[in-house]
Amino acid sequence: MKGPHVIREFGRIYRGQGIDSFAEVWLPPRSFDLLRDFVMEQASFGGEIDQAFRYGMRKGQEYVQVRNYVGVIQLSDGTHLEVLPKLLRTGQEADVTYTRRVFLDMLRHLRDSPFIDLDQAQLKAERFPILEVFIRTYLQELDALIQRGLQRSYISNTSNERFLKGKLEVVHQLHHNLLHPERFFVTYDDYSLNNPWQRLIKSTLLKLRQQTRALPNQRMLQRLMFCLDDVPASGSIQSDWQALDFTDRQYKPYHQLMRWSRVFLFDQSFTNFQGRQLNMALLFPMERIFEDYVGHWLRKRLSGWAIESQHHRHHLIEDFEGRRAFGLRPDFVLTHPDGRFIIADAKWKRLDAGKKHPPLGISQADLYQLYAYGHKYRLADGSCPELWLLYPEQEALPLRRKLKYEEGLEIELIGVKLGEDTKNRPIQSV
Repeated sequence: MKGPHVIREFGRIYRGQGIDSFAEVWLPPRSFDLLRDFVMEQASFGGEIDQAFRYGMRKGQEYVQVRNYVGVIQLSDGTHLEVLPKLLRTGQEADVTYTRRVFLDMLRHLRDSPFIDLDQAQLKAERFPILEVFIRTYLQELDALIQRGLQRSYISNTSNERFLKGKLEVVHQLHHNLLHPERFFVTYDDYSLNNPWQRLIKSTLLKLRQQTRALPNQRMLQRLMFCLDDVPASGSIQSDWQALDFTDRQYKPYHQLMRWSRVFLFDQSFTNFQGRQLNMALLFPMERIFEDYVGHWLRKRLSGWAIESQHHRHHLIEDFEGRRAFGLRPDFVLTHPDGRFIIADAKWKRLDAGKKHPPLGISQADLYQLYAYGHKYRLADGSCPELWLLYPEQEALPLRRKLKYEEGLEIELIGVKLGEDTKNRPIQSV
């Protein structure tokens, strides 16, 4: 079966027939119309759709441009789109295999997500579509849970039975069985797999059965479905989710699996895109993915440093009608026991080694932002902290480069290498 249409950030999806590349793909009219209608419908609601897609025309040709959200989309007709980051490798645009591997590695460090389960074996299976890697990870997690044993619960049932067990409901017995002494209206407890946890798992498997196209995943999914044959699907996913008690210790082994179920059942990545045109939308802002990856990168390289994320101690305006305004929130605040202090921001942007105005193509807004941090986070002796601006590493640029604001205040540009283990590789000169 045909695989997904793979495209990079800021690539274009056209209507009609053409030759697919990493920068542009072509969809049949019906599939493109579904995508276009989805973008237009979401735009009418406002929100974040403009950050993910943009509809346009070029020389009379309709297109939808993907922007800085990456992940997977499956349209209601089964068309599968995979959007990957835009990377540079050895001076050329990165290929799909390399980019997919880097993206999956970065996802492993996304905070408050289940993607930490993506192991090295799965990262080496980069020829598989990302959705299939996600599905495989979920199935392996469920398989391990089943091997340990599924948790059963006592469920109270009231019904008219042919045998006596539990408590006889006298009023109902007289009302229903006065002429049927061979029957018993009883209430009893059933030790069953039929509880909200298992019902949500069953619902997830049923949804994934419609999504997966990889034969190994289909086989594994069918086997796991058989293990849950006695469990019905959830009648109300929202109600069952609200019924989960995450403080119950006996269900602690289910927690990671439920994080995955939430991703699949609610399409919960970092978007809330919905619509008749979609079967699934798992999209992630690259700024957030890169920021969390940089947090991991710093912690691996800066042993002995305290690293805080999303620090919000200071404001740009200290007094406006008795209140502070315009809160400052640097991505990272780094402190060392010897007194060194660093403010760092991560930017998922490409620098341009040949650009002079502005220098290297750096955003003026980014420079103003770091300048404000430098003054607002002054140390007790009046000196300014070190300022770092972290970008994806590019071979055409030096790993580290400094720009001077003024005497005593400068900013250092640092390239972050993607897709490699940074263990035991301290940042030079820190």
